[in-house]
Amino acid sequence: MGATGAMMLAVRNPDLYAGAVLLSGCLDLGDPAAQNATTGSVRTRGGEPENMWGSVYNKTWEAHDPGVNISDLRGKPLYVAVGSGLPDPALGLAGLASPVGGLLEAAALACTRSFEAKADAAGVEITFDYREGLHPWGYWNEDLHRSWPTIAEALDI
Repeated sequence: MGATGAMMLAVRNPDLYAGAVLLSGCLDLGDPAAQNATTGSVRTRGGEPENMWGSVYNKTWEAHDPGVNISDLRGKPLYVAVGSGLPDPALGLAGLASPVGGLLEAAALACTRSFEAKADAAGVEITFDYREGLHPWGYWNEDLHRSWPTIAEALDI
């Protein structure tokens, strides 16, 4: 779980990762809306955001921000999928989520769009998959199947 954490680990340790697949995460922590979404997500699960990286946007947050450090992954296979925050009836019950799932996915969409702009500016090629949908497993199952070519390339198989 955690596209943000996975991408953060990849950009902080690029020699350890051949590529990355990120599903429905906030990959640009530099935006105030992203910071609010991240701290809100931690708070709604009983956590204290300041315990993570200190007060909102200081140098420690910046060091963990995939948007700031994306150039370290230039040349690696990368795939990012995110939904619109609106349900996709085509998935039926597998695509349902709580109302919070729509809010989380809408926030992830905003973060992904700003992250894409930073990746483009850094000359990092990423496959972006913008789709309809919320923030539940039914969508990620579909995303995982679509991301397989990126995984296979990263694993050289």
